[in-house]
Amino acid sequence: MSKPLLHDPELERHVLGACLLKPSLLLAADLTADDFYGDANRRMWETMQALTARREPVDIVTVRAKLADDNQLAAAGGDDRLLDLASTLPLDHLPTERLRRLTRLRGLREAVHKALGACEQADLPGAVSALADAHQAALAGVRNKRTQNALDLCYSLLEELASRKPAVPRIHPGYELLEQHLGSIPLGCTLAVLASTNVGKSTYALEMLLRAAQRTVVCGYLSVEDQEPVVSARLVSMLSGVSSRKILHHRIDEHDFSRIERSYAELDRLKHYLHVSILQGGSDADVCAAMSELAARGVKLLVVDYLQKITATKSYSSKAHEVSASATRITSHAQRLGVVCVLVSQCTRDKTRQNECPSKHDMKESGDLENMVDAIVGLWREYEDDFAPTWARLLKVKWGGVGQSWRLQRSQETGRLDEIEGSDREAPPDARGDWRPR
Repeated sequence: MSKPLLHDPELERHVLGACLLKPSLLLAADLTADDFYGDANRRMWETMQALTARREPVDIVTVRAKLADDNQLAAAGGDDRLLDLASTLPLDHLPTERLRRLTRLRGLREAVHKALGACEQADLPGAVSALADAHQAALAGVRNKRTQNALDLCYSLLEELASRKPAVPRIHPGYELLEQHLGSIPLGCTLAVLASTNVGKSTYALEMLLRAAQRTVVCGYLSVEDQEPVVSARLVSMLSGVSSRKILHHRIDEHDFSRIERSYAELDRLKHYLHVSILQGGSDADVCAAMSELAARGVKLLVVDYLQKITATKSYSSKAHEVSASATRITSHAQRLGVVCVLVSQCTRDKTRQNECPSKHDMKESGDLENMVDAIVGLWREYEDDFAPTWARLLKVKWGGVGQSWRLQRSQETGRLDEIEGSDREAPPDARGDWRPR
């Protein structure tokens, strides 16, 4: 409840009695029940306003009957209170000028409180608007020492707020351990996911989007490699636990139908937070146009899968220069759009090092991509298997955290990638027998 406006027993009796004996003064008073300090006076005013709203007469008999019907007569002071109001106050007098001043003071107080709240929430436009209202009320000559002090505080907070640098919005990347090690990602940044063939780059990226979408982050998946049925099958497989191969080849048994039905229901629930765009063999110009379209739908986390499949609009002397030019155009466009772009990238792997963590310099035909992106996550497996443990390590982070690593395990029951805390340095030389799901 807000602070009472009247807060004066005699003034409250004067207002109630005048309005009770001359109902036309009710509208002129411009008061609410919260403006009365006494509980009995608040109940009396609420009853009179209710009768006015129902266009019923406002007099001692009607007000008493209404209070009695609502079992509020005793709380409002009883018959003695009604008789006291009717006998002691004049019929046609209301301190209109004083009430107007109090009303303006209430408006000033509310505007100051609103401005203070906006300053605390770093809402600069809201603070400016509320202070403008407070300033207009103060110019009317209704300020007092308390409101003047509050106004001075508002102005100082507003100056401090205006001098701050605007905070860059950040989003959750979906994965819990990734967010724990990397932190929330500022909009406009680019994250590269680097891995060899058959490690699960696309699965990792799609899982990231699903988890972020379930956190109500609007996500987009831009596939330059796979067709729409393949992407849909992967999403359904992740949500249902049914193999994407069975879904694509229509080898679904009766046991799988209910799980697939639930996964489609979940995808329908996430349709406003997860958008898929297919650009097989698209150029960097096509990718940028699709990024703009997805950003117009509110997408904040965008995956481009994958970089080496994108063709450049211009011809270059080498594939490395072509990939570098495409990456430059895409990262710059993501920064202009204010979205977090996740670039999936293939890496060149020496057969003697296929079970080791990739280096940021292993990006296939990447040119200077490692210098363009803000963070790089490297993925690798101990051995080739759909359910083999996958390791993840931060290879580059502009704001710190390089070297952090953790494990990802694909669940045989759900098909989802589960994060498991632990350093890759703790992995035994031969992990096949220990980590293979039973």
